[in-house]
Amino acid sequence: MKAVVISFISLLVGQAFGFELSESSLKRAKEIIKKMTLQEKIGQMTQAERQHATPADVKKYALGSILSGGGSNPTPNTPEAWKKMVKEYYDYSLESKSGVPLIYGVDAVHGHNNVLGATIFPHNIGLGVANDLELTKKMGEIVAEELKATGIYWNFAPTTAIAGDQRWGRFYESFGRDVEMVTELSMAYMQGLQQAGVLATPKHYLGDGGTAFGHDRGDTRLNEEEIRAIHLKPYIAAVKKGAQSIMISFSSINGEKMHGQHYWITKVLKGELNFQGFTVSDWNGIEELEGTYRDQVKKSVLAGIDLFMVPERWKEFMTTLKELVLSGEVPMARIDDAVTRIIAVKDAMGLFNLDFSTEHSFGVSAHRAVADKLAEKSLKIVKNENVLPLKNKRILLTGKAAMNTGYQCGGWTIEWQGVEENVPGATSIYEALKKNGAQVTFINAEALPLINPSDFDVAIAAMGEKPYTEMMGDIVMGEYPYPDRTPYGYTLDYYSLHPEDKMVMKELKKTNLPILSMVFSGRPLEMTELKNDSDALILPWLPGSELNLIAKKIIQFN
Repeated sequence: MKAVVISFISLLVGQAFGFELSESSLKRAKEIIKKMTLQEKIGQMTQAERQHATPADVKKYALGSILSGGGSNPTPNTPEAWKKMVKEYYDYSLESKSGVPLIYGVDAVHGHNNVLGATIFPHNIGLGVANDLELTKKMGEIVAEELKATGIYWNFAPTTAIAGDQRWGRFYESFGRDVEMVTELSMAYMQGLQQAGVLATPKHYLGDGGTAFGHDRGDTRLNEEEIRAIHLKPYIAAVKKGAQSIMISFSSINGEKMHGQHYWITKVLKGELNFQGFTVSDWNGIEELEGTYRDQVKKSVLAGIDLFMVPERWKEFMTTLKELVLSGEVPMARIDDAVTRIIAVKDAMGLFNLDFSTEHSFGVSAHRAVADKLAEKSLKIVKNENVLPLKNKRILLTGKAAMNTGYQCGGWTIEWQGVEENVPGATSIYEALKKNGAQVTFINAEALPLINPSDFDVAIAAMGEKPYTEMMGDIVMGEYPYPDRTPYGYTLDYYSLHPEDKMVMKELKKTNLPILSMVFSGRPLEMTELKNDSDALILPWLPGSELNLIAKKIIQFN
C-alpha cells in the first residue's frame, strides 16, 4: 500500500488535471469580449439562483451563470428533470446577444447530494480517516458522472480547509488537520472531477478552517508566515494542477473579510501563484463586507473577484457594477480581465459545444460499491471488549439513527441542512445488518423498558448528531457573534451525547446486555462517559448512503 501511495503522490506532483487554459481559449475569449457591451460583460460576471432567475432572464440579461443552492431542486427531483431544466437555461444563454454559454453550478460535496437517489459518499472527515487517494479520485469520477447525468459541469468542491477547532459547523467538510493529507486528498478529488469533465472549485480561499473558537465565517488570527505554511498550501497545489475556479471564503484574516482582500486574491493568488482561472464569491459573500451595497460591490470586484454569486440581488448587482464602471470607480480593465477569465474557462471546458444527448449513469450499484468501500475504510473502532464479531448473536438495535438514514448522511444531503428522515436510496444500519444475515430486531427507545433482555445477546445503540451545516452547526462557548442565526448548541454539553442518546444508554444499561455504541458525527466528540458505559464503541463519522460493508465488518470482524 505504501508504494501505491508514493506512486500516486508522484502523479499529483507531475501531472495537471484537465482544463488547462490554452492560448486558443484565451484568444477566443479576448475576441469575444471585443464585441460585447458593458451590460453583457457584467452579465458574464453574474450568477443568479434558479429560483430567482428564469431562462428568459438568462437570455435578456446575458447571465453568465446559474446555481442551485442546497435544497433548490426541480419538481420532480429526478436526474431527468434536472437535465431538462439545465438544458433550458443553457439553450437560452446561447440565444442572448453575447451568445456565450451559461455555466451551471452546484455543491456536490459528497455526491450529487441535492438529487434524490444519488450516491452519497462519506463526508470529508471520514475520507480523511480512510486516507485512500485512489478511491477518493474514483469518488470524484463518479460524482462527475452523476453530475453530467443532470447536465451539470461545475461543482463547488473540494473543500480544502485545514480544520482547526471542532466546534466549527463545517468541521466535517474538511479532510482533517494535517496539511499534507488535506492537500493530497483534495487534489485526488479534483483530479477525479476534472479528468471526467467537470470543473472543480477548491474552497474556501483562504483560512476558512482556522477561525477563532470555530466560528463559521469568523476570523483566522495568524500572521502571514503561518497562513502560508498552513492554509495556502492546498491552493498552491490546486493552481499547479489546473484548478480554474476557486471560491472565496466568508471568513476573515486578522479582521479583514476575504471578499475584500486585494492582497490575497489579486497579489498572491492571481499574481504570485499565477492563477489563470476565475474566482467566484460565496453565497451573498460580498455582503459580509462593511458599508453600503455599492461599497461592497466596489471593494469585492477591485479585490479580484470575477464571478459573483448574488442569488437574489443579481439585478441590483448588475446595475450597481455598471454605475461603478461608468463613474470610473471600477476600471474597464478589471471588468475585461474578469470576463476574459470566465469565457476562457468556459471555452476550455467545451461549453460552447455542449452535448446534452450523451447518457450518463446515476446512483447505480457500481457507484454505490465505491461509496460503500470508502465508508468501510472510514470506520474507526475505538473499543471492543468481546462484543465483535456479532455473527450468530441475537441483536437488539435501537437509537434514533438505527433506521433513519438522514443522520448517517449529515448536512448537504437533499437539503442545505440535511434531513432528519430517510434519504431515498440509502441503506440504514438496520437494513445493512439484515442484508448481511444478522439476527437483528429494532426496538424503539420508548419501548426499551418493556423488553425481555434474555431474548438478546447484545445491544447496538445507533446515535449521533442531528444533521447541520455552516453556522447552524457551530458549537458555541460564550457569546455568539451572529445574533440573527441559531447555532447548533450554546454550551460545551454538545461535545458529548444529546439528551435523547443519553436516555437510550441509560435504558440499555438496565438490561445488563453488552452494548455496542455506534456514533454518527461530523467531528470528534467528548466520549469518555460513553466509552466507559459501552463494551464496544465504533465511529462511522458521516458515512453516506452505504453501510453494507460496515455491517459486514462488525458481523464477521475479520
